[in-house]
Amino acid sequence: MADEKELTTDQKIAIARLKGETIPATETKTPEEIEAERAESDRIAAEQEAERIRLEKEKTPVPVQVPELTDEQLMELVAKKSGRKVTSWDELKPTPEIVDKEKEAEKRESEKLTFGLKKGLFNKKQYEGFIADSKNPIGLVYAAELNEAKKDDPEWNEDKEREFKEEFDAKFGLDLDPTSSKHKRGQKQIGIIAEKILRDGYAPIFNLEGEYSKFESENSKQKEIQDKILAAAPIYKQDVVDSVSKLSKIEIPFGDEKYEVPVSKEILDSIQETLMDKDFVSSKITQGYTKDEIYDIAHTMVVSQNFATLAHEAAKQYMAKREKGVRGIPTGGTLQKVGDPHEGLTEDQKKALKFYQPAGSNAN
Repeated sequence: MADEKELTTDQKIAIARLKGETIPATETKTPEEIEAERAESDRIAAEQEAERIRLEKEKTPVPVQVPELTDEQLMELVAKKSGRKVTSWDELKPTPEIVDKEKEAEKRESEKLTFGLKKGLFNKKQYEGFIADSKNPIGLVYAAELNEAKKDDPEWNEDKEREFKEEFDAKFGLDLDPTSSKHKRGQKQIGIIAEKILRDGYAPIFNLEGEYSKFESENSKQKEIQDKILAAAPIYKQDVVDSVSKLSKIEIPFGDEKYEVPVSKEILDSIQETLMDKDFVSSKITQGYTKDEIYDIAHTMVVSQNFATLAHEAAKQYMAKREKGVRGIPTGGTLQKVGDPHEGLTEDQKKALKFYQPAGSNAN
């Protein structure tokens, strides 16, 4: 019997009928019918694919076409939202003055921190702890309340801590939508509690601004004084030079008269150096002075510091004048008796005169 694979379709149908077998519908279709079915199947598949694509497009939101605004319209919008009217985008850029202020503020914060550390108000570890706690207010408040709860319950365990966490979240609305009013209120409450904890735990850091402001104020006053001294110093120094130069000769009273006594350059230079001392200059300029006052101070210093020398010189002039009177020839050819040279002198002047006279001499 020939191999069934080699039979035609018609032959297969004839044999199947002879055997009484059911003939498959596909076997009875003509090639034209089969091709028509395939075409119909392809059409249905194409329609199904088109429907699938349509449904996918409906699920995808259509992009909103936002009309592009002109610069003028954008500037109007900025003015409406911020109340600031601008005519150029450059006006919104930070000005050099603003940039300088920001840099100055950063510099001040850095200097303030350095001041606090150098003064020993707090140490680096404490400051780092303050920064970390400031950034985590929820954790700070939770830890504080957890510690209080543990103190009140000696039988604390993990289950109780888990329950405490749930109660904490519920208390401040942390387990709710962040947009809910209770959650927002909870955040505010946590902020208030956290700030109190920070202030109590890091008081020196919170007081730093006041301490540093006081330091700045004192420095500012000191700078004003220094500026005043620097500005007035040249005038003051000239006043000193002028005053000291007038003391090259000084009148010393001796008896009933005054004698002009020369003052050595060495003495004047010493007085001028004292009056030019930095601390003395600062004191006089800060307190205020007059040129006459400088002269009086210099005069007093010359006399008080060199009295013995000046009195000795005055005594020499005094005795020289008396000796000249003794040697003179009085009118009428008679010698007049010379009075006591000590007459009218103070005790200090008598001592000066005694110091001047050679031993064994007789003033009479």
